[in-house]
Amino acid sequence: CTSYMITRIQEKEFLVTGPGNLAIFVTGEGTSQRPPIQLTANLYRIIYSNPYVIGLSPESILVYSLQDGKVKQGLSYPGGRCLGIYDGTILVSASSQMSALLPIPWQTQAENLLRNENVSDVLELLNSLHISSDEAISKAQVMRQRAGFVFLSKGQLTKAREVLIQARVDPREIIALYPDVRSPNSRFVPATPPLHNIPDISSVKPSEGEPDVHQFLLQYLLDIADIEQVEGSTETKNTILETHEEVVHTSIVKLYTFFYPEKVEQFLKKETILLDHEDLLEFFQNRDFLHFQALLHEKLNETKESLSLWSSLISGHSVDPFFPGIDFVVRKLCVLEADYCWTYCHQILEADQIQGVNIFIKHQMALDTEFIDTALDILRKFRDARRIYLEHLVLVQKSQVEQHHNLLALMLIEDCKNNSESSEKLRNLILSSNYLNMHFLLDKLRGTALHYESAILLGRLSRYGEALQLLINQLGDHDLAQTFCDDIAKTLDRKAKEELMFQLLSIYLNPVEPSKKEEFLVK
Repeated sequence: CTSYMITRIQEKEFLVTGPGNLAIFVTGEGTSQRPPIQLTANLYRIIYSNPYVIGLSPESILVYSLQDGKVKQGLSYPGGRCLGIYDGTILVSASSQMSALLPIPWQTQAENLLRNENVSDVLELLNSLHISSDEAISKAQVMRQRAGFVFLSKGQLTKAREVLIQARVDPREIIALYPDVRSPNSRFVPATPPLHNIPDISSVKPSEGEPDVHQFLLQYLLDIADIEQVEGSTETKNTILETHEEVVHTSIVKLYTFFYPEKVEQFLKKETILLDHEDLLEFFQNRDFLHFQALLHEKLNETKESLSLWSSLISGHSVDPFFPGIDFVVRKLCVLEADYCWTYCHQILEADQIQGVNIFIKHQMALDTEFIDTALDILRKFRDARRIYLEHLVLVQKSQVEQHHNLLALMLIEDCKNNSESSEKLRNLILSSNYLNMHFLLDKLRGTALHYESAILLGRLSRYGEALQLLINQLGDHDLAQTFCDDIAKTLDRKAKEELMFQLLSIYLNPVEPSKKEEFLVK
């Protein structure tokens, strides 16, 4: 016949065996709150001793875990008949003997499991413990740390990160495995006895689907540093960082340079981080990371050193693939004192006048008269930049300084020889500016092919007759004369417009050459 067994687990909860050797947990209300356990056949006695269910068969004693229902240990015991707990001691008897089952200390169990790399069982054992003494808690934490390193050695990096964080391992134990990240001047001495037997991280081969070993380290460090903590939050995920902030933050910077160089600048700007400046500078220098080195100097308020490095990159004396370019340095200079601008602008302008001129256009002192005069003096050697700067002063900044308008006009006059766009700019300047020295510019245009520009200068001086004589009688360009009247009339009052029209009609009605009178009347 089939026999069924029942044993008490805790108040109002029992373990009942049924068909197929399935043991089911049942509460006093008739419900089950735990998954069932599949027992081995031929068990005829079961008892509960937290956290295990112990069963007796004719040939052996089997120990099942209450956590996962698996057999954790088997002891040969032929002829066993009775199994029970008496005054806290587990006794088992056969026909001619009685024995006591004494639990192995958890430390010994954990050591044995770790020796066989049964890390999941180790963690299960540690999670089932109810310990309160500081010494026992410390030992359990070391066991958990060792388990984390076993996961790491097996390439199970995600699980290793989770366990190592939970075990509150000294982050230097992990960083020490990375020759390219740890500081060459570090005085850190690994734990004794050692927590692992990994020579260095190159011996770890990530399992399929796991991250790269350096990505593992970066994510681990970010987790313990709580870098992604919400701004303004006072909650802290862990306190591992409290005594190791400098090495953790420094290592994060190094790893960012390998994988996310675009994040280095923003990370260095954080006011809450602590860095080993000497270690980082040496790290950057050894790898020719001059841009990152300059960013670190900037963080240390060593402005001259940072600008010197960026200047060498702009000039081409040094090369760094992570250097974002001239515009980056221009933005830096624009918020610094003007003296830095005067010192470093030459190299920038020599490399790129178009971008370099923004130092003066966008500088925080761009509206200062002395600053403008110094900038114009420097730009004498950089023609393209000077023209762009003058255009900005006159057309954008609306300068009321006559010199600025005249200088721009002279540059445009010179450029008109080869550039139709400059000719259009010159015409617009003459028509719109109230600060040009018209007489001076007329002298400069004498003898050039810029006839229309000369005409509108005459028009701005209200010398409409001379302007129209030039366009109609000398050039014979009636369309250009009409354009002139349209352009000049835009800024005139009614009386001036009437004078302009009178001069136009006078020329057509009284041509210099009588033979052209009929042609002019048609026009």
